[in-house]
Amino acid sequence: MNHKKMLSSATTTFFAVRKALFITLCLCCLAFGQHDKGRIAVYLTGSGDPNTDKALSIMFLDAIVKAYPRWFDAIDRQEEFLAQIDREHIKQRGGAINDAQIIALGKQAGVDFICIGDITQAFGTYIMNARINHVETARVVASGRSNSKTLDDIDVIENLLNNIIRSMGQDLLRNFR
Repeated sequence: MNHKKMLSSATTTFFAVRKALFITLCLCCLAFGQHDKGRIAVYLTGSGDPNTDKALSIMFLDAIVKAYPRWFDAIDRQEEFLAQIDREHIKQRGGAINDAQIIALGKQAGVDFICIGDITQAFGTYIMNARINHVETARVVASGRSNSKTLDDIDVIENLLNNIIRSMGQDLLRNFR
């Protein structure tokens, strides 16, 4: 009879320890699997039309967050951020503002990363370059480019943006592992 109690007690202890180890392992997996997402904003220019630049910026922000949901959250106030950049343009009497100013505005807006893109038309093609900067260090953590014959079709634009995001993939993997 005494052996049965000891065996029952040992079995209960074994399963309690096993359960505790399982719970600890699960909590560790959750802790290691989580990291803070960086808040990101996008500023794109060069299409020739400020409204198109704004629409492309918002589309690009959406595409980045969808492509890399583990790493980025969209800024809550993307349109306000773009409006602040427009106000800076007016203050400087129409002159282009540089990356350092855009990064500083991103910092004021409370973002961790700012994606700065520009569109250049050359050789009958629209060439879009983009880079993601960390606002604290101003370091470029990813860059990419793509080109298109037109910016008149929404599917072509989405393809252009997705090509840029894909080309940033290796840089992002290297910086966010």
